[in-house]
Amino acid sequence: MKFVCLNCNYRFESETEYTGKPCPYCGKKEVIKEPSAEDLLKGVE
Repeated sequence: MKFVCLNCNYRFESETEYTGKPCPYCGKKEVIKEPSAEDLLKGVE
């Protein structure tokens, strides 16, 4: 799974669910699952 930090925009991959853990780069807990291209296109309609 791919994740992105909303604070510093650091993108990384993790084998497991990463929710609740801090960003490995900046240490903030604003980490979300990176939306796929399909997810982004669904929001445009």
